[in-house]
Amino acid sequence: MSSTIHTPPASPESGAGKEGGFLSAIPDVLFSIDPDGTILMANEALGRVFGQAPECLVGQNNYDLLSSRGWRQKALHRKAMADSAVRSRQQTTFHDERNGRTLRHTIYPIIEGGEVTRLVVVSQDITEQERLKTQFEEQKKHLDLTAGMLGVGLFLVDTRTFHAVRNAEHAKIFGYDPAAAPDWSLHLFLEHVVPEDRSRVEKAIQRMLREKINYRFEFSIRRRDGAVRWITATATPLFDEQHEVKSLLGVMQDITEQKRQEELVKELQERLNHSQKMELLGQLAGGVAHDVNNVLAAIQSNTELVLRAVGPESPLCRNLTSVINSVNRSAAMVRQLLAFARKQPM
Repeated sequence: MSSTIHTPPASPESGAGKEGGFLSAIPDVLFSIDPDGTILMANEALGRVFGQAPECLVGQNNYDLLSSRGWRQKALHRKAMADSAVRSRQQTTFHDERNGRTLRHTIYPIIEGGEVTRLVVVSQDITEQERLKTQFEEQKKHLDLTAGMLGVGLFLVDTRTFHAVRNAEHAKIFGYDPAAAPDWSLHLFLEHVVPEDRSRVEKAIQRMLREKINYRFEFSIRRRDGAVRWITATATPLFDEQHEVKSLLGVMQDITEQKRQEELVKELQERLNHSQKMELLGQLAGGVAHDVNNVLAAIQSNTELVLRAVGPESPLCRNLTSVINSVNRSAAMVRQLLAFARKQPM
């Protein structure tokens, strides 16, 4: 809507007649005044405010009427706003209270012959709007608080512009101060995704838009401070009347610590598996060593008996002695196996 209205010069009678019919059809308070506050035209809604017929209000001063009802401060404030609209020649909007109701007043300067000759004033009761707005803000704060306690970032992406809104926790995940975070967009989000994951994330988003499906994916980002963090995101498409995707609603969570714990568990599991393998190997080695040791003992004792029977002059003496030496070396190896099996230093 234009902030000023330019009209050609017209007689008061013709202008008043046309304007009066127009004003009477408007349910909100709607009237026109001259720059001094004299009422030129009023509709029935204004008549109900002052308890007079609309035609009886014409010619009276709006600010005097307000003061007579005990609203002197309101009269002074509204006059100041009207004077500002005359000086600036721009639409002026302000709020005030009356009888526990919130009113929004909009003043439109009417310019004729290069001068502001009239002001059209629209007063609307926006109490319900303000109540809903307050309720929405309270719910949003509650949601932000809950999301912050859970460490969950919330986001809503417009698929036409790819601009996004997000909660404070989302900004923190990417390393921003929520009070000074930049306007968010899909482009800025992708800039934070590490290069090795960026293509995969882009394809996931494209698939979600193309197939109109929910999607969950994990990836790494580089925060504003340079730290690399693991992130999980779940998004769902929202549709317009034509069942086209109009936005993406999602949650995001930093799972870096969870990933670290998973890596630690994996490392411990590998160490445990290795330890179990070594334990089994030790048991096997111990069993083999005992069996081999029994065989060696038998070989050694029988060889010694034969050696004593043939005597030192026998040509077999050298060979039998070599067998006994080999048995002793083998016995030393068996002891090493037994030490390994018992986890004792060799």
